[in-house]
Amino acid sequence: MNKKISLLALLPAMLLTNASAEPTKCLTSYVNPFVGTGAVDGGSLAGNTFPGATCPFGMVQLSPDVEDFSVHHEGYEYGRDQIFGFSHTHQSGVGASDLQDILLMPSCQPLEKMPESADQRSTFSHEQESAAPGYYEVMLSSHGIHAELTATPRTGMHRYTFPAGRENNLLLDLVHGGVIHSYWQPGQNTALLDAEIKFTDPSTLVGYKISTGWERLRKVYFCIQFSRPVVDWYLWREYVPGSWWMRSKNVYHQAPVVHGKWVKGYFQFRETGEPLIIKVGLSTVSIEGAARNLRAENPSWDFDAVRASADERWNHELSRIDIEGSDEQKRVFYTQMYHAFIQPNLFSDVDGQFTGPDHVVRKMPQGEDYFTTFSLWDTFRSAHPFYTLVQPTRNAAFVRSLLTYYDIYGYLPMISYWGTDIYCMTGNHSIPIIVDAALKGLPGVSREKAFEAVKATSMREHESSPFADIDRYGYIPFETQAFSVASTLEIAYNDACVASLAEALGRDEDAAYFRHRAGNYRNLFDPETRFFRAKDRSGNFMEPFDPFAYGPNGDPYIEGNAWQYRFFVPHDMEGLASLMGGPRELEARLDSLFEVSPDPSTPQSMQSSGRIGQYAHGNEPVHNYISLYAYTNHPEKIRQYAHQVMLTQYLDTPAGYSGNEDCGQMSSWFLLSSLGLHPVDPASGQFALGYPLYRKATLHLENGRTFTITSNGKEKWKVLLNGRKLDSRFITYQDIMAGGVLEFR
Repeated sequence: MNKKISLLALLPAMLLTNASAEPTKCLTSYVNPFVGTGAVDGGSLAGNTFPGATCPFGMVQLSPDVEDFSVHHEGYEYGRDQIFGFSHTHQSGVGASDLQDILLMPSCQPLEKMPESADQRSTFSHEQESAAPGYYEVMLSSHGIHAELTATPRTGMHRYTFPAGRENNLLLDLVHGGVIHSYWQPGQNTALLDAEIKFTDPSTLVGYKISTGWERLRKVYFCIQFSRPVVDWYLWREYVPGSWWMRSKNVYHQAPVVHGKWVKGYFQFRETGEPLIIKVGLSTVSIEGAARNLRAENPSWDFDAVRASADERWNHELSRIDIEGSDEQKRVFYTQMYHAFIQPNLFSDVDGQFTGPDHVVRKMPQGEDYFTTFSLWDTFRSAHPFYTLVQPTRNAAFVRSLLTYYDIYGYLPMISYWGTDIYCMTGNHSIPIIVDAALKGLPGVSREKAFEAVKATSMREHESSPFADIDRYGYIPFETQAFSVASTLEIAYNDACVASLAEALGRDEDAAYFRHRAGNYRNLFDPETRFFRAKDRSGNFMEPFDPFAYGPNGDPYIEGNAWQYRFFVPHDMEGLASLMGGPRELEARLDSLFEVSPDPSTPQSMQSSGRIGQYAHGNEPVHNYISLYAYTNHPEKIRQYAHQVMLTQYLDTPAGYSGNEDCGQMSSWFLLSSLGLHPVDPASGQFALGYPLYRKATLHLENGRTFTITSNGKEKWKVLLNGRKLDSRFITYQDIMAGGVLEFR
C-alpha cells in the first residue's frame, strides 16, 4: 500500500494546496491512518479503524464510508472500491457499527436526477487516496472530483474540487448510519427517529438527527456553511409508517425546511472554477451549540490553515515520546500512538454544555471538558495506565467525566458511547480506572469522591445486578446470568480495586468487605482441571467441560474460552499460584498457554485471533498474561513472547492488527510493551519489566521531567534505575514520574 500517492491528473494548483510547511519535528509523517482498515489474511477480522480526519480526542471524526448502511464497523474497509460519502462521527476500532452521522457526498449528476437516484456512490482507487493525521484525500473517479477532509476538535471541513464545466452538486444524507451487528441484535439498522434540514440563509443549513442504536437515544445537531450560496435544491423526506412496502416519498423543490423520519437534501452551486469549501459544526446540545462551535473553532475559510493546525495538534501529542529506531519502527510506534489518542472523545461544546446520560442539557465548570466513548472493558488494561504516564491531565479529565456521569446517574458506566451506558460486556471497569487515578493523585480527582462512586457502583441494586448472587453464592451461577465465569472473575478484580482505595482512606470495614469479595475467584477454581469453571446454584460444575470451546460469545466466558480466562486474577497472583500448585506450576501453566493448540475440529470464533497456542492477542482477556512471567523463575520469557507479538502482530499495513483496535487498547499494549513496561494489575501503580524494542526512548513528562529508557539489545541483561541496579521485576509509577534513566544492559 502506497500511502503517499500522486494525483498527477490534477491541476498543478491543486497539488500546491496539499503542500504546507512541515513543523520542525514532523512525527505525523510516520503515521499511517490506513493501518487496521483491512482484513487479516483475507478474512473478516480487522482492526476496524478509520482513515479519515480527526483531532486528538476530538468530537468529530470525518471519514469516508464505503457502504450505504455500513456493516463495516467504522464505515471503511480497505478491500472496497466505492465510497458513498463522508460522515462526521466514527468510533475507532470497536466491534460494533454505529454513528456515521451527517453524510455529505459531492456529485456532478444533474440536480433534478439526484432525488430519483438512490445511488450517489463513486468508485475510487488507493493509488489516488492518501491520509495523514488530521487530513484525508481521495479522487472520486465516477465524478472526477478531488475530495479533501480536515477537522478541528468540534468541526469538520471539506474541500471539493470539481472538474471544469461540470455541475457542482452535493448530497446531504441524514438517513445514512451504521448497522448494529451484535450477538443480541444481528443486522439491525440504526433507526432514525426524527430529523430536520433547514436553511437560515442561502449559504447555511442547520438541523438535527435523532436516532437509536447502541446508544438508545442519540441526538446530533449540526450547522453547515458553504463557501458559495446554494442556487437550487430539493429536500426529500421518506415517511416509513411501519413497513418498507408502506413507504411514501415526498420531494420538495426549493422548500426552506424539511422534517421527518428519513431526510435528505440535494443542493446545486454555481460553477465558478473554485473549490467548494464546506464547514460543519456538531453539537449534542442544540443547533445554536453547533453554530457556536463552528464560530469558535473554524471562523475562516482557509482549509490549508485548518489542516496545518490539525497537524500541529497531532505533532504536539506524538512528541510526548521520542524513540530512536529505524523508520519502520517509528512508523509502527507513532501509528500506535496516533490510534491511542483518537478516543475517548470530546462531548461538550465550547461553552461547556453537554447532554447528560439522563438526556438533560448540563454544563461543565469553567474550563472543563466532558468526554465520552469509554470502551472500558478494553481500555482499563493498557490504555488508561498508558495515559497516566503520558496524558495524566487528560486522563484526569476522563476520570472527572466518569465521576460526573456518576453524579447524574447514580452509578458508573460499563461502556459509554455518545454519553450514555450501553450496558455491554462484563464487570464495571470504570472502577479500576478511577481507583488508579485516585491512588496516583491525578489532578482534580478526589479520593473521597472516587470512593463514593466506585463503592456505590459495586453495591448498586438493579434488576439485572449480579451482586445479590455474589453475596449469596460467592460467584454468579450460570443459570442466572450469561458469561458467569468472566463476570465473577472481573467483579472480584473490581472489588480488589475498591478495597485498595478503602485501605488508602482508612475505611477498614469497607476494605475488609471488598477484600473478602475479591477472593471470590477461588470459588470457581476446579483443582482437578486447574481452570475456572461455571457452577450452578448448588455448587456443581457445568458439564461437559471443554476448555477450548467457544459458546455464544464464549459463554460462560466472554470473547474467550477457559484457557483465556485461566489467569485473570491480576490482584492476587500469589493466591493464583497457590491454587495452581506453586510458582513452578504457575509457570508451567503459562507455558502451556502459549504451546497448546486445540483439536483442529474444535469450532473457533472470531475472538480467537492473534493466536500463539491458546494466547489470543486479537482480543483483550489475555493482554496482561505475558507480564505474569514476572512472578515466575523465568521473567525473561516476557521478552520472548512480547517481542514475538509486537513483531508479528503490529504491522505497517492495512491488516496491521490481529483484532479490533478497541479505542486505544490494542495500540496502548504495544506502546507500553515496546518501552519494556506493562502492568499486571492496571490499578496497582506498578509496571512489570520486559525488554524495550528500541535503543532509546524518552518520555517527556507533563511535570517537566524526562524519563529515558535505553537498551543494548543483548540476550542477557541487568536493569539499572538512575545508575543503581534494580533488583525488583517491577518499576513504579512514582519512579517513572520522578524522571531519570532506566537502562537494560
